Amino acid sequence: ADAPATDCDDSSAAVNPDADETVGDEVDLDCDGRELCYVDGDGDGYRTLDVIDSIDADCSDPGEATIETPLIDCDDTRAGVNPDAEEIPGDGVDQDCDGTDPGVDEPDEAIDTGPADEMGDVVIMLEESGDAPEDKGGCGCSSVAQPAQLGWALPLIGLIGLRRRETG
Repeated sequence: ADAPATDCDDSSAAVNPDADETVGDEVDLDCDGRELCYVDGDGDGYRTLDVIDSIDADCSDPGEATIETPLIDCDDTRAGVNPDAEEIPGDGVDQDCDGTDPGVDEPDEAIDTGPADEMGDVVIMLEESGDAPEDKGGCGCSSVAQPAQLGWALPLIGLIGLRRRETG
């Protein structure tokens, strides 16, 4: 449908057939009887940055959202996934759009995996668990490593060897 040849709202200078439409303001600025709206595809009250052309001059039809509708729905195909949704730990879905799906016994917060090395691999920092003995000003290391103390090193050595074969 072409824009009408006449001004559709003489009370506002901003509304006329030559005006540029503003997304989601629910004002038909260009007098074409339509409005550009943001998308809320799942109807959960959170929008995306995607824009659709409404068949009328408002953004209240299913799948439409105004500029006032909060951003941002991280999965606009599922109404149960939005920033206000309750997280269900360990189900593989980030219901509350915070970027994580915590395990059943983990807190729901983003995980800091540590810095990356020069090849872009994440460097994981290991911390000892339990109480550390008081520092006595020297190395408390034994010159003989116990096999149980080296159990963590075997998978690491295997990964280094695998990585060298893949890059070489």
